[in-house]
Amino acid sequence: MSCFSAMSAPLLGEMEQTIGMLERGTIVTKLYGKQRRPDRRHLMLIRETRQLLWATVATQTPRTDYEGAIQLREIREIRVGKHSKEFRLFADDCQRFESSKCFVILHGNHFKLKSFSVVALSEIEADNWGAGAYVTWSRTLWEHHIPCKLTAGCVASTTKSRMSTRIPPRPRNSRQPR
Repeated sequence: MSCFSAMSAPLLGEMEQTIGMLERGTIVTKLYGKQRRPDRRHLMLIRETRQLLWATVATQTPRTDYEGAIQLREIREIRVGKHSKEFRLFADDCQRFESSKCFVILHGNHFKLKSFSVVALSEIEADNWGAGAYVTWSRTLWEHHIPCKLTAGCVASTTKSRMSTRIPPRPRNSRQPR
């Protein structure tokens, strides 16, 4: 018999289960710019390095043989829906994607932000990615003392049922009059 019984084992919270699922990764459709057509990729969250990684579906070790990565501290906004230039470029192909399965991550350190446009396989997966990425992102910003720049309207549209699990952004430092 195991030293951990089902009765005494602590249950993980819903958000921790969601983040664990994102660490294992899911198959998504990634939209590229003018270079390529939309393609299926394995998207995963790496909590230790605070990164979002994506790799080809055929890759045996996506954590080491990845195609691209986004540092969580470089994320500026998470949008739910078809709100990016990639969705507009391939409007004909994107007609088949439901808006509730789509999300966009705006990232970068410069004035002109890059967009990472993704279509999940289901609405539940899209909600999980939106909620899990937002919580992990806001924890990263909190730990690195970076002010959160996400607007309240955008946060409200990120998740439906997980509003109580999000971490509120830290207040911005306001200039004091001399």
